[in-house]
Amino acid sequence: MGAPAYQAQFSADDTFTPADATYLIAAPQTSHRVENLPDNTAGYLRVRSAGEASLTNRLFSDWSEVVGGSTTDPAVALDTPQELRTTDLGEDSISLLWDPVSGAGFYEVEQRAPDGDNEWGGAGCEGADPSHRVESEECVARGLDSGTNYDFRVRAVPSDMDGYRESAWSATRETRTAGAGTRPTEPTTGAMGNLNVRWTSDADGIMWTWDRVVGASYDYAIVTGGNLPRRGSSDPCADAIYEQLDVANTYAEGGAGPVALLCVRTNNPDDDSENLSFAWAATPPSPPAVPEASGVSPAGDSAKATRALTWTGIEVEAGFAYEMNVIADPERRNNVTPDRPTGEALQRACSAGRFHDSGEADGPLTELETTLTRVAPYTGYLLCLRLKNVAGVTDWVTPDGNAEHQTAPGAPARPARNNERSEDDRDADSEKIIWDIETSGNVHVPREPGDFILRVIEHPDKIDDDGDNFHDDQVPRPSAEDCDSSDFQSAYYSNPEVTPALTGLGFSATLSIPRPIGELPVASGRDEVIPVIVSLCVQARYETGGGERLGPWAISAVETVEQQRTQSQ
Repeated sequence: MGAPAYQAQFSADDTFTPADATYLIAAPQTSHRVENLPDNTAGYLRVRSAGEASLTNRLFSDWSEVVGGSTTDPAVALDTPQELRTTDLGEDSISLLWDPVSGAGFYEVEQRAPDGDNEWGGAGCEGADPSHRVESEECVARGLDSGTNYDFRVRAVPSDMDGYRESAWSATRETRTAGAGTRPTEPTTGAMGNLNVRWTSDADGIMWTWDRVVGASYDYAIVTGGNLPRRGSSDPCADAIYEQLDVANTYAEGGAGPVALLCVRTNNPDDDSENLSFAWAATPPSPPAVPEASGVSPAGDSAKATRALTWTGIEVEAGFAYEMNVIADPERRNNVTPDRPTGEALQRACSAGRFHDSGEADGPLTELETTLTRVAPYTGYLLCLRLKNVAGVTDWVTPDGNAEHQTAPGAPARPARNNERSEDDRDADSEKIIWDIETSGNVHVPREPGDFILRVIEHPDKIDDDGDNFHDDQVPRPSAEDCDSSDFQSAYYSNPEVTPALTGLGFSATLSIPRPIGELPVASGRDEVIPVIVSLCVQARYETGGGERLGPWAISAVETVEQQRTQSQ
């Protein structure tokens, strides 16, 4: 009683040494918590009072009796919500639905605006309190800005936390509220005059048209190359040489080079500037470059979900605006549409794509690049680019060969033990474990077993890690990050082969594990047969023109294989 402080010492076994961690605890506090321990780890604590002789020379009492304890196995995560989708888009609201998750007590919904600060925050679900938690598989997110891009995600939270924890976040759903929204302004220069000159351009060149004036014919000139005046000139046609005179047509074709100027007037010998009009035009820009390995974040073979794609090599002519749309293909096809559209079909597909970026150039832009963030897993993205001004627009261009870029697959569903088909006969000399991996309905992973890498982590439940000749050090339960660990090559780990087979909901993986034999010394001083713990790792992969794409690992819960019953008796 009355001690000003206490000293506690923690040890991973029941033998304490000066190297074990100590903690000074100021009175009146009489408890201490040791943090950041691995799952299923044993620990021991003892304590003594500390007097006030001096700050550097305290007087300590004898140590108390040792108290032991252990951390628990990690809780099992609920399944990740699947098929997050939108059902209604308003100017200030978006309705979301997703498939139910077994064991979920409620769901948490988060949102962010990709065009803003990119931070996740709770969604404002109608009627929910708090607003980001809903008990059903629906959220009507309100309070949104008109014509704005938003990302949404959802996770399941268990009603009973005993042995369970919240799920991983679902795949991000990208959507946009209704309304025009705010986009960068387009150049106001580029055309002038009463004839309402407008233009379009495609791979064959530029086509200008203008309004017909009753009873009039026209003079026009197409100016290109070194004869082009300054783009900002108030009278760019002052030095134009009109070679097409007194023509009846109200259109003109031509334009050698990326930029051309049309000057047109009604033919009047008494007024050589009657209805003088002009319009600057451009041919379609050079196609952007498909994202290289350095333009994918992270790299496609990093076993992580793709976060961003960067297209490079984009050039914009001075005086024109650029506009970029993105076509996304999340439907398990390795191209944007089955027939890879060309011609008018490609122009329609690009025009219907999702707005990505726009801007304008008062000087030439070279080697411009653009990055698409918040991409979905296992999805092809095609960037469409065009130039425009107030008088016209070029055709859309896409990377050479109409090449889209595929993101890495998502994480597969967590392998679940099939208790009905697995065999755990303690009298047999081996245990048969069958895991089910669901792929049906999950657009973010492939479908066939051959598109997955299967890996097993198998090792004794206890090892002699501290060299005391006792197998008393419990091996930490593996996580998904351990699936790619070099520890597979260590003496305590093995990687037996599993047999995959197609099922109605995905595929299964079968593994037969011999029951452990051979006794080893343990801390109690006896020799025992150490159980074996087994986990299944699964990773989605697929080949694209840009190389192999590897998604994140998923790992099953730990299965324990014990010795044969007849041997233990």
